[in-house]
Amino acid sequence: MDHATKHWVDHFVAGHDPHWMDRLTEHWSNLGEAGYGVPVLAAAAALVGWRLHSWKPLLAALVAGLLLFVTVIPGKILIARPGPLVEPVPDGDWGWFPSGHTATSAICFGTAALLLARAWPRLRWFLYGACSVVCLGVIIGLLWHDYHWLLDIIASLCLTGLILWTTTRLLPKRD
Repeated sequence: MDHATKHWVDHFVAGHDPHWMDRLTEHWSNLGEAGYGVPVLAAAAALVGWRLHSWKPLLAALVAGLLLFVTVIPGKILIARPGPLVEPVPDGDWGWFPSGHTATSAICFGTAALLLARAWPRLRWFLYGACSVVCLGVIIGLLWHDYHWLLDIIASLCLTGLILWTTTRLLPKRD
């Protein structure tokens, strides 16, 4: 599946004028870096904590961040799977499985959307939709530039589901 997806993406890229798409997908994939997701999550947790007069949003954000950190990095080190353009993983590198960019964007933006939806329920579908668009853009960027195999991304999405499910148990209930 990884090789078939890579072949399809490479064929699609070769058949189009990718200059503007190269820049766009590079920017989208960068949204998976902690420098974007963590500040958004922290700001959302602080805002929702203030709005709901609760410390639980901060706890939920902290738990989501910690679960991200303690699962993705050890997974990369233990599995040491090479990426689409690197064979084998160089000494001192972490490997590509699971995708840290995918997990970081989905967990940080996903937790932020869940928190904000608790404080402003009428915006729930807008927040979830915006989060989905951002995460889909990150995934497309990662595949477009051969930064990850498709299964690296799928594994991160599965991990994200577990972490978001755990995090929702810590969210405050809205009266």
